Formats: sequence, C-alpha cells, structure tokens
Amino acid sequence: MSERQRLLDLVDRAYKAHAWHGPALLEAVSGVTPALAAKHPVRGAHSIWELVEHVASWNEIVAKRLEGGTPEVTPESNF
Repeated sequence: MSERQRLLDLVDRAYKAHAWHGPALLEAVSGVTPALAAKHPVRGAHSIWELVEHVASWNEIVAKRLEGGTPEVTPESNF
C-alpha cells in the first residue's frame, strides 16, 4: 500500500468506521435523529448536522488533495 493510499484509508476510516482513535464520526452520531442533529441548543454554536457536513466537506477536500487535485475551498465548507 502506498503512503498516499494509507493516508486516504486513515481519513476514510476516521469518518466511516474502524478508526484508529476510537469511534468514527458516523459511528459517534449513529442514532442521532435528523431533528436532534438540526437543533441549535447553544446560541452561536453549530448544530450536529452542520458539524458533520463540515467534516464531510473537509474529508472530500483532503482526499482530493491526496489524489493530486486542487479542490475549491468555499466559505461554506470552511466556516
């Protein structure tokens, strides 16, 4: 496995499952309903939904960069 492939695998597992650090993001939010994820219980803080979208966007950006691409980083993906 190349170093690039190893890094892509680590990023993917941190998001989906079998992460080296404990529960992956999707495992951690398993069981969270859309209604709960969309709530803003703390004024000015991001919701669970927004945070998951943020991490997903950066997961894609990192993967594209590791593949040699130059993805666009928008203000929406980089809050």
